[in-house]
Amino acid sequence: MLADFTEGLLASFSLVSSEMIRRSILASLAVAFVSLLLFPIPCFAEGPGQHDFDEALRTRITGEGMRDLNGVIELLQSALDKGLDMENTEFAETMLSSAQYERATVLVKLLGSGRVNPQQSRQLARMAISDLRTVLAYDDPPKEARLMLGKLLANPGGDPAEARRLLDKFLKSAEIDEPTTEQVDSSEGGNLPEEPEVITDSMKAEALALRGSLQRDPGKAMADFDAAVKLDPDNLNFGVARATFLRTQKRYQESLDAVEQLLEEHKENIPLQIFQGEVLRRLDKNEEALAVFDAIDEQKSDLALVYQNRGEIYRQMNDLDEALRQYSKVIELQPNSLFTLIQRAEIYFSQGKSDEAMADVDAVLEKSPNQTTAFRLKAEILANNRQVDEAIDIIQQAIAASPNQPELKMQLANYFYLSAKPKQAIEAYTEVLQAFPENYLALRSRGDAHLNLGDHASAVVDFQKAYELRQDDSFLLNNYAWLLATSPDEEVRNGKLAIELATKACEIEEYKAGHILSTLAAAYAETGDFEKAKEWSNKAIEVGKPEQLEELKKELEKYKQNQPMRERQTVEQLKEQLEEAAKTIETEPVESTDAAVAE
Repeated sequence: MLADFTEGLLASFSLVSSEMIRRSILASLAVAFVSLLLFPIPCFAEGPGQHDFDEALRTRITGEGMRDLNGVIELLQSALDKGLDMENTEFAETMLSSAQYERATVLVKLLGSGRVNPQQSRQLARMAISDLRTVLAYDDPPKEARLMLGKLLANPGGDPAEARRLLDKFLKSAEIDEPTTEQVDSSEGGNLPEEPEVITDSMKAEALALRGSLQRDPGKAMADFDAAVKLDPDNLNFGVARATFLRTQKRYQESLDAVEQLLEEHKENIPLQIFQGEVLRRLDKNEEALAVFDAIDEQKSDLALVYQNRGEIYRQMNDLDEALRQYSKVIELQPNSLFTLIQRAEIYFSQGKSDEAMADVDAVLEKSPNQTTAFRLKAEILANNRQVDEAIDIIQQAIAASPNQPELKMQLANYFYLSAKPKQAIEAYTEVLQAFPENYLALRSRGDAHLNLGDHASAVVDFQKAYELRQDDSFLLNNYAWLLATSPDEEVRNGKLAIELATKACEIEEYKAGHILSTLAAAYAETGDFEKAKEWSNKAIEVGKPEQLEELKKELEKYKQNQPMRERQTVEQLKEQLEEAAKTIETEPVESTDAAVAE
């Protein structure tokens, strides 16, 4: 009769499916019901919280649904806060732990149902985490509580380190406390029989796979994924998790082997087929990848993910027109796909279609006003259209919205330089270097800005640091060598090092760059070897660009008179150079910003 009564109450909690939770709730209700039978309420010792405790007992037995469960928890917490005698305190704590565990289980199930929006998910997750932490604070908590809390804390915004510790404890307890097949019936004396808490292989596998995703050591992570698959080989999720981990480690061939093994038993599984195509794309097996996505398209047409992948493959193959068609299809199917809009804008920009690129970027910013990538691309489009001041305004807006992103400050510094504002450029490069002291491009570029201000002592310091980080950049080698060879400041000049640096730069450019041959000539002139200076100056004139010839010939005349080059650039000279180059604005430093910040 008692079992029938409590089973009826359990039916109201349709979201609670775990057998272990069912037994926990059943036992709790049974204890409460028997306690009421054996100890009528009037016989309880009085205490400040007794009334709330009595109400909690009644509601626990007769209540239905989450609202009543919340009421039980509030009443029990109130009773304990107000005070109970020792016997009822222990009983109330047991009931409270059971009720919070039950509520956490319902909340976790609801979180996984897909029926709640992101804001509700965050609220429910916080409540479930709080309940589970309370449950684990009591003696001998349910082992599955650690697994549940570990899953919640492993989510974005959680605590991966704590999640990993909880999963360690859960797996250790599952290993030590293997379930027994016998159950001792100790009902004599009013005690109820205890059922063992069963930790299934599926639960262990879930914990292993989750811990694998949190491991810092790739070897330990792989061991966890392998163990999960071995424990529960029929669960496709664990095999996919293992293949995904291999992909994140860039072990693409192993990842492909793993997913193709899964496909042997799940040939019709479209997500697996998409996974296969994506890994083939990472392996640059573009034709094979396209065949996979075309086959998926025949099974199920108009899948945005298929068009997205095909777009990236065609872009990788430099078939930009076909990539555009694929991306446009994605946007047709999913108008809010901001990532694809940006990708399409990038292709338009690379094809010189500024209006189309700007339209896509503006569409992204309309839907996501603080989208950093869109801000940066919009600024690049403006700069490429010689609207550098407008580009500066856009990047400053982006920095105001996202002040802790050095790549934005790097881009701003580049635009200051392009607009002949070296002082502002130096300030922006310095902010980048405060966050990333070994940012090679920021050091090189700040050195150029110092050079344009005539501050050779500061320029040589930045060039030297940049050279220590990278010695294969002909642009840096040339500017550094020119400074060492031509500076009016005697303490800066170093002809011997200038020859070494300029020679390296010439080798990198295969002695085909006239302006670098000119630098080598200036370096020899600084050491007093004017014969070599004239030799290299003549070669510079031979390979130099038409617009360089007049200046190169002036340099040769100096060497014929045994005069070294001396130069201190000014902002006015920088403006003239930028105006000369305005027909084809150089945006390469902007495109390199992300890589530079990553360094």
